[in-house]
Amino acid sequence: METKTWTVVLFIDDKSVEAVPSNWIQGEICHWPSFATDKLLQAIRKCEALNTCWPSHNVRIFRNATFDDYGKARIKAKVAEDTSDLNSDDTEEIKRKRVQKILSSSESDVGDVSFLPSPPKLKKIRRKGTVSEIQASGSATDISENIVAYTDILELDNVEVDGGNKKQNNVCKSCAEKDKQFKVLIEQIHIIRGMTIDILSEVAAIKKEIRKGQVLNDGHESFYKKNNIKLPLTTDEELEILESILLNEDDFQLLVTELAKVGGTTCYNFVKRILSTCLTNDMALKYSWLGRKGKQNFSKSNLSKVIIYAAEKAGVSPSRSATEVAMQTWLKRASDRKNSAINKNN
Repeated sequence: METKTWTVVLFIDDKSVEAVPSNWIQGEICHWPSFATDKLLQAIRKCEALNTCWPSHNVRIFRNATFDDYGKARIKAKVAEDTSDLNSDDTEEIKRKRVQKILSSSESDVGDVSFLPSPPKLKKIRRKGTVSEIQASGSATDISENIVAYTDILELDNVEVDGGNKKQNNVCKSCAEKDKQFKVLIEQIHIIRGMTIDILSEVAAIKKEIRKGQVLNDGHESFYKKNNIKLPLTTDEELEILESILLNEDDFQLLVTELAKVGGTTCYNFVKRILSTCLTNDMALKYSWLGRKGKQNFSKSNLSKVIIYAAEKAGVSPSRSATEVAMQTWLKRASDRKNSAINKNN
């Protein structure tokens, strides 16, 4: 277990003396947390672990000034403050301004704390777009309470530390800016998420309407709704009705336009999406592309011609022969699809 020690140091910027946990010191730099006074005292007494994100200050370490007892270290710091002497020849006036004075019973176990310094003076604090002036003559306790009470809603506008040290101010501004950017990102994520959900809902609705054959074509009534066609076709009679309707040129072109909107990643994928919607597997088993093995000829049907023209219009087929091969392949696989469906249901 690491031994806790405290070292008496002189803060160069404001000539203040303090006994600080030795692990807060790195070379001639001391990291000093911007905590509320009570929390700061506890952190020093407990020798809290170093956080390199804390503001840093230039210090000079007194010779032979490291102690394993905090009370003794504080006494030595008091001596250095009053006499400027802990093996140091610094003759300038030394003022303790690092920690706020606290006169409370909670400190009775470590002795007198009357030498603890006051916090930095605040000149301007911006709160929700308005600037409130805080009198520097106010008590240290009042200022500290204001800082703690409004930490979560105040944006520091101009914080000055005695001796000209503004590093803490820069850290506060940086944290406030990052927090502001983080909140904006969260709002944008929520907006994008809502838009994505809306888009997916619309896509699902469109796909559902396509399967039902209720998609409108440029504001006109859809082919299926106009001719009262229900998909998929399950009997030869229903297919014959469709074939007779497609003899009309207007209806033929209307169906070509609607099927071209189905889309697909490849020619076979396009053909599969259309035929799976139009025909059941039982109906597909009755047909082959050229009508061999006692099956009916699908290549001469008006539906096959519609699919060829739709593939060309959609731009998914390099040639008519490619579309024909895709339809032939789909019909051949009807038996496999039916068996797969039966096995899945069982």
